[in-house]
Amino acid sequence: MTTVVKVLTSEAPCNTVASSFGNNKIVRVVNTDTAAHLITQAYANGATIATITLGAGESFFIEKNGTDTLVSNNAAGTVKGVPVAYRN
Repeated sequence: MTTVVKVLTSEAPCNTVASSFGNNKIVRVVNTDTAAHLITQAYANGATIATITLGAGESFFIEKNGTDTLVSNNAAGTVKGVPVAYRN
């Protein structure tokens, strides 16, 4: 099945600096690195909600509250995120 998304802005690094991705609720993340990286979802105050490993070459969608942030353990910027309006 084909996934259809409405992209809301330009893709940006999901690196060691936490981002709410414009307070959007669905973010597509992709790892273009050859190593797996950890993605952490946190409340606006920095308290961790959850973590997940994004394998090399993998991508998926993360649904979050608008003010929640995403951060990865990848300083090189090879993990990227883009807010989307919907997916199917």
